[in-house]
Amino acid sequence: MPRRAAPCAGVHLVLGVNGLLWVAPRPSGSSADAGQDAVTSGAQGSGGGSAAAPASAAPSRDQLLAVVVVGNAIRALARCYLPIFPAAIAAAVEVRRGPLS
Repeated sequence: MPRRAAPCAGVHLVLGVNGLLWVAPRPSGSSADAGQDAVTSGAQGSGGGSAAAPASAAPSRDQLLAVVVVGNAIRALARCYLPIFPAAIAAAVEVRRGPLS
């Protein structure tokens, strides 16, 4: 699955080639590419189970807010029948941050 940089800090975003999207808070202390090999190898392993992430602290309120903002941006794009790709998500997030921030 292609992995892209999240349009919002603190968000891990996976755009699947099958049309599925995953939005989750990025574990604290990880970079954009950290843990990518573990997730990829776990997803392709036998048994079809999901990759187990190491235990970490609960996400912060800011991380959860960022996940909600990105998720709502994706829902808004889908509701308007617009293509969903990283640049469109980033643009929708920036529109949300506009004059209200």
